[in-house]
Amino acid sequence: MGPTAIVVGSRRRERRALEGGQVLEGPHSAAAASREGTERPVVERYPYELRLPEAPYRFEWRGEAAVDARKHATDLYAEERYTHADGTITVIREYRSDGTFHIMSDRGEIELIDNAQNPLSPDPVSVVRLP
Repeated sequence: MGPTAIVVGSRRRERRALEGGQVLEGPHSAAAASREGTERPVVERYPYELRLPEAPYRFEWRGEAAVDARKHATDLYAEERYTHADGTITVIREYRSDGTFHIMSDRGEIELIDNAQNPLSPDPVSVVRLP
């Protein structure tokens, strides 16, 4: 992929390829998830992210559970967005094409206890501890 520039206008931001190149997006990108490519991609950045391969997972809250939850689905992924009492957000996104998960949070670190890779573990399900 060639270099890109972020063009900041009075009300919008868009990615444009420098010098006539193309901006390529992956299958898990917001652009790919937009309806028929007609919507602008929404870029979400979180300080804590974890990508998980296909495996059995159990999600647990490490501290206080969320106070609000919303679900959203596209042809590419299903998403659960949790809002906590302090306004922070935790997002769990499952991609339909390969069963992988992408966990994003601005609340704190995401912990993975990888039981699925440990043949000696009595519980073969990996645990994801959400902030």
